[in-house]
Amino acid sequence: MYLSKPDLKEILSAYGFQFFSEENHYQVEPDIWVYIFKSADKKYVLISTDYIDFDIDVFPHLLRFDNGEFTKIDFVLQREIPVKNNAEKAIGTILFEYTG
Repeated sequence: MYLSKPDLKEILSAYGFQFFSEENHYQVEPDIWVYIFKSADKKYVLISTDYIDFDIDVFPHLLRFDNGEFTKIDFVLQREIPVKNNAEKAIGTILFEYTG
C-alpha cells in the first residue's frame, strides 16, 4: 500500500529510525510498495503491503520483484529489522537492511 511522507515517518519511528533519507519508492506488485532509504551508512528497504507473506530466515537472501507489469527490482537482504516500539504503527510493513 502506498504511504504518504507522514505515514512513512511514523512507521519508521516504530522501527527506531528518527533520521533517514528516502532515496525512492516503487510499486512492485498491485498491492506492494517498496521504500528505499538510507540511515547513516546503511541502506534499507521498507515493504508495505496489505498482506505480509515474507518468511525469510536465512541471510543474505535475494528478493526479486519482476512480474513484468510493475517495477523490476532486486535486493540482497542482509537482515530483518525488528519493530522497536508501538508495533501497531508498523502493521502491514516489514523492514530489511540490504546491499546492492
